[in-house]
Amino acid sequence: AQSEPRLTPATLEPLVREYVGYSIPPRWQVIGLLLGFGFLLAAVGIWLLRRSRLEFLGIISPALAIAVSAILVCLGWQHRQSVPAAVASVQFVRGLPGTDDIRVEGVAGLFSSDAGIATVGSKRGGWLMPDMSGLEGKTRRMVWTDLDDWQWENLPESVGLMSATLQQSSRLPERLEARATFGPEGLSGRLHASAALDPTDAMLATRDGRIAVEIGADGTFVARSDAVLTADQFLSAGLLSDEQHRRQRALVQLLNNPQRRDFPTEPQLLFWSKPWSLGLQFAQNRQTLGSALVAVPLKLERPPTGTAVSLAAPLLPFRETVGPNDIGTTGLWDYRRLEWQEKSSATASWLRFQIPSVLLPVAVQRGRLEIRVTGPVGRLEIAGLRPDSNEAVPLQTWTDPVGTLILEMKDLATLPVSADGGLLLRVSAGQSPPPEQATSVTDPDTKVSYWRIESLALELQVITTEAQ
Repeated sequence: AQSEPRLTPATLEPLVREYVGYSIPPRWQVIGLLLGFGFLLAAVGIWLLRRSRLEFLGIISPALAIAVSAILVCLGWQHRQSVPAAVASVQFVRGLPGTDDIRVEGVAGLFSSDAGIATVGSKRGGWLMPDMSGLEGKTRRMVWTDLDDWQWENLPESVGLMSATLQQSSRLPERLEARATFGPEGLSGRLHASAALDPTDAMLATRDGRIAVEIGADGTFVARSDAVLTADQFLSAGLLSDEQHRRQRALVQLLNNPQRRDFPTEPQLLFWSKPWSLGLQFAQNRQTLGSALVAVPLKLERPPTGTAVSLAAPLLPFRETVGPNDIGTTGLWDYRRLEWQEKSSATASWLRFQIPSVLLPVAVQRGRLEIRVTGPVGRLEIAGLRPDSNEAVPLQTWTDPVGTLILEMKDLATLPVSADGGLLLRVSAGQSPPPEQATSVTDPDTKVSYWRIESLALELQVITTEAQ
């Protein structure tokens, strides 16, 4: 199994194919030819009828049909030839933390309107492996003339799109990195990258969520606490273009794949750019299409003491933990799969929210909890912890809650932060059956009603304090 996440070729190939389109004759041209053929056939028929030579229509009609068909074939061939040869690619570029190295993986599509021999090579170590399906029994070979210098020889190229996987590991002359610090609006920082990248559709991604990012022309960026993306949102744009639809499908596979929850393990600044040059060499008349998803490790820095800081939910991961009086976990929250579990009876669980360690020590000023539930919960309660008595203190209780619920927390005594940045909250939901029903034999035909917490997000306003 691979230790690092990546976008699979099966995910990227359909996106690459969408970059290359075929040009077909316009509708008016085809309709005009067919209507002209019909009118001409009718006119010839009338003329032959007046001359009492209608039997010749059996010869003239097929000849006219063949002529119109030949014209349509020629138009189609001209439009196909008008599409230039192209190389389309979708890349995933990752900067390796603490180094000047990058790792590039992706899929390329080589489009050609004519069959022939492909011209593919590299001078800087970029690797390209074409899909060899259908080339069985044909001789082709890759020839190395130096460590990073190679080319394909006798590689057949058919009409249409030929897929290939690509990858490269290289070192940049200038380190690709992003640094950010905390503030009252969220995170702000600077991206150190080539100006030619022109980053777009940027976001801050953590294992627990995403925040839309605004990047300026000088590389400065802001990730505001009020720009948190929902679980089904991967781009901040309201109306997505075709290009953004392709980008969203790639991001879903990377960030929301239930089979792989291992990316990102640390905060990453993600943005899209033009395809990176990997030193691959093609025929001179090929145009370059596509895009690259760039992942830059984000280094967080502590602001000065006394700075007010807004912490959004993606920066506050949480897990179930053993609460006061050794109250154990109940499996309400599955941290590995990032899923809330369905329950049918009363359940209580302590959640431990982790404040970024680089920010410590801090004092909580206030908090805001947003929770969404479905099903017959019956009763929902959120409680804090009073450290002097080590007892749970109810903060808010809802009866028969529906939809999204908001809790504003201003009682600082119930929001203590441990020395390692942990903050405890208890979630109690559901109702136990009455005693007489609990002791009776359960009817197997009775339908069990399940409830579930769909989402829970905590936002904190804190202030940095002096280290003790």
